[in-house]
Amino acid sequence: MDCSAASLGGQCGQIDFLDTKNGYCGVQSQNCGGACAGGVTTAAGTPSGPTSAPGAQCVRIRVYQGTTTTAIDPTTLKAGNTVTLAVAGTNTSKGRIRVNGATFTETTTKNTNDEFTVPFTVPSGITSFTIEAEVFGPNGQWQ
Repeated sequence: MDCSAASLGGQCGQIDFLDTKNGYCGVQSQNCGGACAGGVTTAAGTPSGPTSAPGAQCVRIRVYQGTTTTAIDPTTLKAGNTVTLAVAGTNTSKGRIRVNGATFTETTTKNTNDEFTVPFTVPSGITSFTIEAEVFGPNGQWQ
């Protein structure tokens, strides 16, 4: 689907945009209010970001096979595979990543793509993954 056609049908939520290598490259939130809404949607449906620049900003999440730095398709993973989960950000000193709502693993280790990384072994019996990541900014907050 073309990104311009993405819609939540008037419901509160967000649409995450991925680049051609499945790297995170943006988000659009619709009809959501409150402190965690992230941005607002204009009348024309085009998202506008916060009014001030954040102290740090998460710009992408990637999955690598083993210790390589070539992103892979996460849907190809099988139980027992060892991967590297990575998060990149701007104006940041560390990152943290979690899978399926588990405790965040904090890291200052970076790969050659300037991404904060943590190792992860795909467990047996789990067929769906939600990978969340945040970066830590100079304002002392996780973004």
